[in-house]
Parts: sequence; C-alpha cells; structure tokens
Amino acid sequence: MISEKIKISALSLAAAVLLAIPFSYFAAAQESADSSLEQLSEEDLQKLESEIDLIISSPSAIDSASSKNDFPVDLVWKANTYVPYDYKGKALPGVETMVTVHAIANTENPQNLKYTWIVEDSSSYGREGPNLSGTGRDTFGFVTQRIPEFKHEITVTVQNTDTGKMATAMLEIQTVLPEINLYVLNNENYNNLAPETIRISKNAESGLMAKVFYLNSKSVNDMDFIWKLDGVKQENSESKPYIIPITIASRTEVGTYFQLRSDVINKKLNQNLYERANKTTEIRVVK
Repeated sequence: MISEKIKISALSLAAAVLLAIPFSYFAAAQESADSSLEQLSEEDLQKLESEIDLIISSPSAIDSASSKNDFPVDLVWKANTYVPYDYKGKALPGVETMVTVHAIANTENPQNLKYTWIVEDSSSYGREGPNLSGTGRDTFGFVTQRIPEFKHEITVTVQNTDTGKMATAMLEIQTVLPEINLYVLNNENYNNLAPETIRISKNAESGLMAKVFYLNSKSVNDMDFIWKLDGVKQENSESKPYIIPITIASRTEVGTYFQLRSDVINKKLNQNLYERANKTTEIRVVK
C-alpha cells in the first residue's frame, strides 16, 4: 500500500492556466492549430506569468512535495519475507520484517547527494531526529513494527551539497499477516488453486500442496507443516511436508465431507503468534 505524491509537470500546469485565462488574452494570437506562446503579445505573456504565480502560491494549489522537487527521485523497496519461487508478485513485509528502501535520484553528480531518511514512527524506536543521514546513503533499512496492518511512512530528502537543489519522496509500507494458499493435484501438477469445497470420487486419489507467503523465513525447510482432518493430526508420509496425499476409501458414503486444515509454523520463531498461518478446505465425497 504505497501512497505517492501527485506530480504535475510544468507543461500540464501551463496548459491548465491557458484554459483558465479569458479568451480576450489571446486575441492577438493567430487563429492556427500550431499557434504558440511566442505569438502572444508582451502584455498577454505578463498576464500569463501572473496567473501561473497565482496558482502556485494559492492555498488551494495541490500540496505535493514532488511538484516542488528540483529533480526526480523514486523509491523502491524489498521485504525480507518468504514467497514461493514461482510467485511473480512482491514479497510483502510481515511483523518485525527487515525492509530495505533504495532511493533513485535522477540528477547530475550523484556523488554529491546527501540523503536524509525519516520513518514517521521513529519515536517508537527511541530515536530523535533522522533515522539515517549522510552523503551517498541512498539505501535505508528498518525493521517493521510488531503490529499487523501497521503503516510505516518513509520519507527521504535528497540534497545536492554543491548546488543546494533538493527533492523529497515518500511511501507507505504496511505490514501483513502470513498466508497459505492450497493447490489441488491435477495431471500430476499442483497448479490449480483449491476451491472452498473439493469434490473427490470414491476410490480416487488426489492431493493438496500448501504454499506459504510472508513468513520471516528463507526456506520451507525452516517451517513445520501440520495437516489435520476433522481436527485429527494426520501422519504425512510425503517427503515434502507441504504436500499431503488424499485417498477416498471405497466404503466411504457419497455425500460424506471432511474438514482438512493446513497449519504452518516458522520453526525459528515458533513462539511468535504472527509467524504462523492456517488454511481450511472442505472435502466432499461424490460418485
């Protein structure tokens, strides 16, 4: 959940002003599709400059730090949480997750840039002033709060120590809880997201794979996977503990249903209630 400042280019601002000026200002301009500002009279140009100054200084003008920047600066970030190797999305931060933020300033002489980083909740860390400041400090790391859905607001101010030019950028990073997605076996592949109710025929064989997201872990080898059927823990003979085979016995009546639950716990942080997740699906026996 990143909040970005609204950017307004000088061109779009000038266009907005042109639209707002009475038509009489442009009476001296040629009536041509390719007419330009150079065709305006000196008086009209002065009025145009006055209108631009009025919009910029007006209290109703858009409050945007980026619109006042002397050069562009963007922020990119990475959270050190686990996601499956084939996941194409972004790893999101959990509670107490290490997050690295990198500032990319598009300006000359980057070796002369001084970076000042501030986290909005810095007071909670017992610090006063900037969290990090210095020339060349374009990368900043911090640990998220131990509160789910907590929003951290990170601001960086970049200053060219030679020219005095400055730019500011801000983003919000919100913590999330770990998640599990279940995938059902199909044609020897676990690439179909399991529905809330899985229908399996008698004597049929199937299986489920649990994929974990956003634990503070680097590998599934650091995780405990627990499978329960109607509350009873199942012994899993699979070499991969995140997969459980499912077989419906022939004596099972059609219409019977079970609740299958998958729990995952971070072995290294097993006392932390935020380092675990679970998912439940229903298995219904059909003809």
